[in-house]
Amino acid sequence: MLIYKSKRALSLVEIIVISAIASFVLVSIFMVWTRTGRTASRGGEMLDLQIAIRSINDRIRNDVRTLSEVISASEDSVSFLAFHKGRKVEVKYRYDADSRSLLRETAGSPGVFRADGLVTSARFSCKPSREKFEYLQLAVELTSEGQGNAPVSKLAQVMVFSSRSLDPAFVEVK
Repeated sequence: MLIYKSKRALSLVEIIVISAIASFVLVSIFMVWTRTGRTASRGGEMLDLQIAIRSINDRIRNDVRTLSEVISASEDSVSFLAFHKGRKVEVKYRYDADSRSLLRETAGSPGVFRADGLVTSARFSCKPSREKFEYLQLAVELTSEGQGNAPVSKLAQVMVFSSRSLDPAFVEVK
């Protein structure tokens, strides 16, 4: 005796519903994956910009800390005397718009910061006076090099530096 088990095939409606659910899940996974990659990329670019700003800040802060006399100051450059290894050295910072770099020169040897090619703009402002140096201000904007069609990251910061290490040293402050 033959027993026939009824086998029922999937209907067209069931196939369409299953396909819609599967495609929704796959599209959602793909969107999360691409968004995560984009976010990680932008986060990496921003971290690079923050590290570059930090290196600029640290270098200028160390020079201004031992500043003794401002030689010249303009919007694009500042030059001053600072103590390095027990002797006065001329230190010059200047912004080169063509190479998008912030340069530091001491005794004729130029040095480019880690932010080489990322500096979109840089403006110096210095308020020296005969009696005392008040401040050196640097407004700098860095822009990352975007990859493909991805928008670029920008980071701007204004840094204000002051120093108490002016000649004559160890003057009593009232």
